[in-house]
Amino acid sequence: MAVATLPRDRAVFRTCPVTALKVDLAAERLIIANAVVAVVFLAIGGLFALLLALTRWQAVHLLPADWFYRILTGHGLDMLVVWIVFFEVAGLYFGSAIMLNSRLASPRLAWVAFYLMLAGAVLANIMVLLGKADVLFTAYVPLKAHPLFYLGIILFAVGALIAVLLFFATLIIAKREQTYEGSVPLVTFGLITAAIIAVYTLLSGAVAFVPTFLWSLGLIPEVDPGFFRNVFWSFGHPAQQINLAAMVSIWYALAAFTVGATPVNEKLSRFAFICYILFINLGSAHHLLVDPGPGFLWKVTNTSYAMYLAVLGSLIHAFSIPAAVEVAQRRKGFTHGLFDWLRRAPWREPGFSALVISMFLFGWVGGVTGVVIGTEQINMLAHNTLRLPGHFHGTVVAGTTLAFMG
Repeated sequence: MAVATLPRDRAVFRTCPVTALKVDLAAERLIIANAVVAVVFLAIGGLFALLLALTRWQAVHLLPADWFYRILTGHGLDMLVVWIVFFEVAGLYFGSAIMLNSRLASPRLAWVAFYLMLAGAVLANIMVLLGKADVLFTAYVPLKAHPLFYLGIILFAVGALIAVLLFFATLIIAKREQTYEGSVPLVTFGLITAAIIAVYTLLSGAVAFVPTFLWSLGLIPEVDPGFFRNVFWSFGHPAQQINLAAMVSIWYALAAFTVGATPVNEKLSRFAFICYILFINLGSAHHLLVDPGPGFLWKVTNTSYAMYLAVLGSLIHAFSIPAAVEVAQRRKGFTHGLFDWLRRAPWREPGFSALVISMFLFGWVGGVTGVVIGTEQINMLAHNTLRLPGHFHGTVVAGTTLAFMG
C-alpha cells in the first residue's frame, strides 16, 4: 500500500490496491465513521421494526398502545432519516474525495458535522424513548414534542447541511487542482443531484422545525397546522428523493465495480439525473393532494407533467443499467444464447446480488406504487391506507437499503 504526503495541503493519501484510486486518509476515516454509525442506527430501527411487527401480530400483541406509537416514531426517525442520511454523507465523501482522487475540504469541519448529526440523532431518540415525543415521524402540529426532540432534529439537519456543503467544496478543490480529467464520473454526477436536492430538503426542514421548536419553548404562541403540513412535506418526501438519486448512483457504482459496466449512453443517464433535479420533488406531492392549501392547478401540474418527467428519468436508469451490465458481460465472452450473460453473472458477489435485487424490488414494489399513489385520481383511494407504508418499505428497504448494503 503506497502512501504519499502532499506538503501543500498536508493531505495524506494511500493507493487503493483494488481500484488504484488515491484515497485521502482523512476522508477514509470520515467515510468509515459515518457508515458505521449509519449501520448502528439501521440496527436500532430494525429492532424497533421487530417490536412493531410483534405488536401488530395479534397472537403476541407485545406493546401497549402508548409504546407502540413511541416505537413507531423512533422507527420512522431512524429508518427514514438517520440511517439513510449518515450513509449518504459517507457516499458524498466517497463520490467526491475518493472517486476524484482529491483531498477532502476541511476534515475538521467534517468531523464537526459528524458529531452534530450524532448528537442530534441520539438526542431525538432519547426524547422518543422517554415518551417526550409521541408525535410519529410526521410530527404534525398541534401535536407537541419536547423542545429537545426538535433541537435534535435541527442539530442533525445542520450537520448534514455542513456535510453537503463540504461535498461541493471538495468538488471545487478537485476541479481547481485538476485531480481528474474531463467531466466528473457519472456516479459523482448522480451524487451531485442528490446533494442539490438535499440543500432544498434541509432548508425546508428548517422552515418547518425551527418555528415548531420555538413554539415548543413557548416563545411563539402557535404554528399554523396547514402551514406546517405543507412545509413538512417539502422536507419529508424530498428526503426520500435524496435516497432515490443516491441509490441510483450506487447502482451505477455497483455495476462498474462488480462487472466493469460502463453506461451505454452516459449523456442520456446524466439527462435522467437532471430530470430528478427539476421534477422529482414536484412529482412527489401525493401527501398534499387532499389538502385545501395547494391549488387545483398546482395539484394537476404536479401529478401529470412533473410526474411524467420524473418517471422518465427513472425509466432511463431502469434500462440503462441492465443494458450496461449485459454489454460488459458479453464483452467477457458470455454470449451463448440470450441470457448466458445473466446466468454467468457474479451472483456470489454481494454487490452484484444487491444491485439486481434492489433494482427489481424497487422497480416493482416501490416505483409502481409510487406512480399509483402520485396519480391524483387513484390517490384518493390509495392514500392513508396500507399501500403507503408498503410503498415506503418498497423504496427505502427493498430499494435503498439493499443497494447501500451492497
